[in-house]
Amino acid sequence: MKRRPNGTGSVIKLSGSRRKPYEVRGPVKGYTDKGYPIFDRIGYAETYDQGLEMLIEYNKSPYDPLERSITLSELFERWQQDELPKLGDCNQRALKGAYRHIKVLEIKSYSSITTYQMQQTIDKCGKGYSTQAAIKALWRRLDSYAYTQDVIAKKRSDELSSASVDPNTKAPYTEDEIKILWQHTDDPTVVSILILLYTGYRVTEYLSIQRSMVDFENMTIQYGIKTRAGKERIIPIHSKIQSLVLKRFEKGDYLCAETKAERLRYAGFHKLYMRAQSKYGMSHTIHETRHTFRTRLDNAGANTKCMDLLMGHASGDTGQRVYTHKTLDQLRETIELLR
Repeated sequence: MKRRPNGTGSVIKLSGSRRKPYEVRGPVKGYTDKGYPIFDRIGYAETYDQGLEMLIEYNKSPYDPLERSITLSELFERWQQDELPKLGDCNQRALKGAYRHIKVLEIKSYSSITTYQMQQTIDKCGKGYSTQAAIKALWRRLDSYAYTQDVIAKKRSDELSSASVDPNTKAPYTEDEIKILWQHTDDPTVVSILILLYTGYRVTEYLSIQRSMVDFENMTIQYGIKTRAGKERIIPIHSKIQSLVLKRFEKGDYLCAETKAERLRYAGFHKLYMRAQSKYGMSHTIHETRHTFRTRLDNAGANTKCMDLLMGHASGDTGQRVYTHKTLDQLRETIELLR
């Protein structure tokens, strides 16, 4: 048997028939009262060479062997307590939902999960690009956390891939569909769709808009999230939806108060939105309201810089994003291009 240098540990073959007959032991730390050596039991290997590799890795950067045996479920619970609260509500919901698709591996030790197994949870989830992207994001966050906790010595999630978003699959609302919506402003969900179509807000932004964010004198909304360019951007309220917005705030402090004055959550809004799509013979995702906003402005010949400001996109011509009186007038002129 090959010998290791003194003080670096050992790889010992155990007796009997075992799938992994080689025990990998760390350097001796001392001895018991009865003279037995005290060492870290690093793990078990199928061959001597595999055990030797485990021992070399351990000696390069010693770790707690118990941490290497932590399961996916245990790691997720720890990460959920330490890291998840630092993220936004929408991100938290997406990552919690993504865990359902990787739960099949929950009893495996996290350090033993391969890149292939991670990729399989994405490829076989049976969902679209947004869910696949959330699964990939969860693996990457868990990998980073596991790495900082010495659970793994190398991240495996860097090579993961998920379905890309095909821009050609985004179908904007047609002008005829928008006319149909205007015929049903007695339907609270239709009102929400129209507000989204005429502001370009992301649905998560829309659901968070409060009375304090609205300048009723100048009829503007100042709010935005997600990107530095999008935060606290100012959106002039289109003349066609001003009465709808004012009526909404008669109910309470949130712009989206479809059933009661308190804030409506994404899951509840999504259910109402899809019900309205079916009711009026349409088939658009919520995000396609934002896509429609940009497309209609572009078709109307809107200024690119103004469109970027309204969408919350970074623009090379935008500069420091100072909203002067002139800028606000230009944004209002731009948004009024929508019919």
